[in-house]
Amino acid sequence: MERPMLLGSRFFANPKARAVIHRERQQPAIMQHRHNFFEIAIVTGGTGDHLTDGFRHRLKVGDVLLIHCSRSHGYARTRSLSLINVLIRNDVLARIGLEMKDLPAFEFLFATEQPDLPPRGGKKARAYPNRLRLNTAELEQMEDLATRIEEETRRGHDSSFLLGEAYLTLMVGLLVRSFERGRAATQRQPEGRFARVLAWIDANLAKPLMVSDMARIAGMSERTFYRKFRATLSMSPLDYLLQARIRHAKEQLVLEDSRIAEAALACGFEDSNYFARCFRGRTGKSPRAFRSDALAKAALSQ
Repeated sequence: MERPMLLGSRFFANPKARAVIHRERQQPAIMQHRHNFFEIAIVTGGTGDHLTDGFRHRLKVGDVLLIHCSRSHGYARTRSLSLINVLIRNDVLARIGLEMKDLPAFEFLFATEQPDLPPRGGKKARAYPNRLRLNTAELEQMEDLATRIEEETRRGHDSSFLLGEAYLTLMVGLLVRSFERGRAATQRQPEGRFARVLAWIDANLAKPLMVSDMARIAGMSERTFYRKFRATLSMSPLDYLLQARIRHAKEQLVLEDSRIAEAALACGFEDSNYFARCFRGRTGKSPRAFRSDALAKAALSQ
C-alpha cells in the first residue's frame, strides 16, 4: 500500500531554512507516512509505539529516531507523547555528511539507504536500527539546540540560517558521539564497512541471514569477513546475530498485545521452542516470564 507523503513545502515556509523545528506536545496516533526530508524525532515526554514498516517498539523519554525520507513510519497507543521533530533538508544533511563521512557512527545512523535482502515468502519484516537513547544531560543538550535552531529560523536573516545550520551540525555531531559512547560500552567501535553490516543485520532480523550474505555486504570473502568481524567485535557473526535477535525479541515482548510466537517470528526464530531456549540462555528467563515481569514494572510506573 502506498503511504501518504508529507511534503517539505508544508513545513519549510522559508526555502532558505536549513532545518525546521516542529513540536508535538501531545502526539496523537498517526498512520504510517513518508516525507521528502530527513527527520530527527526526539522523545521528551510520555510514551507510545513507533511503527515503521513491519516493526514496532515502545518509546521512552530520551529515545531518538532518525527517519530517512524513504522510510514509512507512524505512531500508535500514544500517552502524552511529546516530541521535538527536527526536519532537515536532504541537501543540508548531505553537506553535513561531507564533514563526517569518515565517522562510522554517522554512516550507521544517517546513511540514506541500508542494503537489504528481497523479502522471502512474500513477507516483509524489518527492524529499525537508526535510533538511540540519550541520558538526561544529552537530552537537555538536544532541547537547547532545538530551541536555538528555532530562534534563528524565526529571525529569518541569512546569517540566522547559517547559524541555524551550525547548531544543527552540532546536534548531529553530539548524536554521533552519544552513539559511539553507547557502543564503546559494549564493544569496539566498528569500522565503516562493519557499521553497514550491523545496520543491515538489524534491518533484516526476521529473515534467514547467512554469513555469506554479510560478507557480500562488507565486500569481502567469507573467510576474510569472519576473521575480521571476530577481531573487530570480539564475537562471531552468528553470535552477534543471535545477540541482536534476542535484543529485538525483548523489545517486542514488552508490547502489551504481543504474542510470544509472533515475537519469535519477528526476530527470525521459526521454532518457538528453540527461541525459548536461546532466550533463556541469554537472559536467564523464559520469554513468558520476561514479558510478565516487564509488563508488571510498566504498570507500576504509570
